[in-house]
Amino acid sequence: MTVRFEALRSLENYSLHPNHQEVFAYLKEIGLEDLIVVDLEF
Repeated sequence: MTVRFEALRSLENYSLHPNHQEVFAYLKEIGLEDLIVVDLEF
């Protein structure tokens, strides 16, 4: 999955949002083993 945000604040809101947390918990439940996060600012 690739996600782009216009501002750091948007990323922070996204990562803490309850819906995002629910999906992340589900992915771990079904076997998510690795996660790569790359944060680039241009």
